[in-house]
Amino acid sequence: MRCDIREHESVPHAVIRATSDFEDRPPTSLPPLQEAIDVDALEKLFERSSDARPRLRFSYCDNRVSIGHDDTLTVEVASFPDSWD
Repeated sequence: MRCDIREHESVPHAVIRATSDFEDRPPTSLPPLQEAIDVDALEKLFERSSDARPRLRFSYCDNRVSIGHDDTLTVEVASFPDSWD
């Protein structure tokens, strides 16, 4: 599933929203995002004012989450969590 990070939405919130939509379950039923990634560091990496935004991939809820430098977010099943082909 691919979606855009909304203009005034934090990246952590977008990850939770996208994962919730992908898994078709309420956001409150997901584990804390902080257990998968440092949420403060994630927020700083993707600050809106930054010109050089990175690309990032990590596991969350047994899914592969990819965040692009163009404000796109992808959530997909991670068949092999250690493989990032």
